[in-house]
Amino acid sequence: MSSVTLRDLPPELHKELKESAERNRRSLNAEILWRLENSIGPIRKVSIEEIKDRIQRVHEKLSFTTTDDEIRNAIRQGRR
Repeated sequence: MSSVTLRDLPPELHKELKESAERNRRSLNAEILWRLENSIGPIRKVSIEEIKDRIQRVHEKLSFTTTDDEIRNAIRQGRR
């Protein structure tokens, strides 16, 4: 596992992080890691096939068919 050293951390930010860590019953390091992970999100590569599958599923949920009669009826109602 890699390590990082933070330099020039403003005292106010250090205090906020430390207080937040205490409220959440975490160490300062765990608090910083938690915040980084939640701000960036999980890092993983997504394949083109997975993206296509997601798009297809969303498209299927949003797709609907409308008949010509329904369109004409909607147009007529909009003109009233």
